Amino acid sequence: MNSEEVLIQSRASLSGVLSRLMTKNEEDSCLFIPSSIRPHIWISILPTLENILYGVRLSSLLSNHTHFFLDILAWIPYGIVHFGAPFVTAIIIYLFSPSGTLPVFAKSFGYLNLIGVIIQLLFPCSPPWYETVYGSQLANYSMGGSAGGLARIDNFFGTKLYTSTFPASPLVFGAFPSLHSGHATLEALFLSYIFPKTTPYFIIYVLWLWWCTMYLTHHYFVDLIGGSCLAVFIFYISSYNYSSHICSRNIFRRDYHSIIYDLPKTEPEISKLSFVQYNLLEDNKINEISHDNHRHSFDILPNSLHTNKLPKSSLFSIWDEETLVV
Repeated sequence: MNSEEVLIQSRASLSGVLSRLMTKNEEDSCLFIPSSIRPHIWISILPTLENILYGVRLSSLLSNHTHFFLDILAWIPYGIVHFGAPFVTAIIIYLFSPSGTLPVFAKSFGYLNLIGVIIQLLFPCSPPWYETVYGSQLANYSMGGSAGGLARIDNFFGTKLYTSTFPASPLVFGAFPSLHSGHATLEALFLSYIFPKTTPYFIIYVLWLWWCTMYLTHHYFVDLIGGSCLAVFIFYISSYNYSSHICSRNIFRRDYHSIIYDLPKTEPEISKLSFVQYNLLEDNKINEISHDNHRHSFDILPNSLHTNKLPKSSLFSIWDEETLVV
């Protein structure tokens, strides 16, 4: 790995951490916005939408029946895994994907947080616990938050971790969209992109987190759909334009770094492959590629030609064209 790649990957890791800090800063900054100019707080629109769209209050249905085992099962992803998952995902992406994938993930994660918090500030909605604590009382920005079902976890362990932090939250009415759902979906999409065979497990993780957010009375189902849709939208843009091509035959990041093509040297030193041509070449469906009036004949296709060991001309470039140096 050259010094340029180390610098870029370090910047990507730093940007992932900064995106977390920026989100927290955005939430804290709302304390300095005068209540007189802040939007109206909606307390009934989300449960009403849930009834209209799904015919039942899923959040109420799941939270009405509690049990200690279910509390622990919900606490693990919501109270523990969620906070460390972005960093674990970044490490996995760094180790097992081509150069340039980690910066794409970090930027996608940052934009997800930025857009999500902006929507929450412009469209403040009360979470399910609000009805339990305040009933039908009109909401105002002086009201404190609630730990919801996580209060039972504090009672069990004899702590005040959640019962002290949630009431002091600067963004009490940020139910929609659910960034818990958005984060889990974005992480699942990137990891499924790198490891397609593990997709069912990541789907289970997202569904697990969906269930626990409703069970702990922190989100309506509408919030979860909104967060996941935002994550899918951002992932689609980033993966279509910027993500590296993944080859199932390569396992580690270093496998994408060497050039092992035995190309004829009768043509100019650099030839570019389009994304479509690259896929055809990988599948051994063509043995001749033409680009920019240059033609390379592949009379003998070595076994190594079935790999994806193509270098990128720039770690931030779009993968519409790749460069082969022969």
